[in-house]
Amino acid sequence: MDITGDFCAAKLMDYLKRRTDWELKNNLTPWIDMPLTQIHEVLIGEYSVNVIERAIALLEEKGILEQRKNPDNGQIKTFQYKLKLDALDVLLQG
Repeated sequence: MDITGDFCAAKLMDYLKRRTDWELKNNLTPWIDMPLTQIHEVLIGEYSVNVIERAIALLEEKGILEQRKNPDNGQIKTFQYKLKLDALDVLLQG
């Protein structure tokens, strides 16, 4: 919360940190394929999709999160997200 000033962004960042750890261990990639509706479900419907989109934009603005379309399949419209762990660690220490 100290980093973002936004509850949704803080909760999303926490979830993405845990999910990134799992992805790196099991799939050897930091990229997370996840539609906004699934993020909404993960956050137990506490925030609307619009609020989640703003939280994602805030995390990108802070340099903590990167999003992209699937580079291997242009037909997939779901974004992929990558938490920038180095940037996050710097912000957490600072």
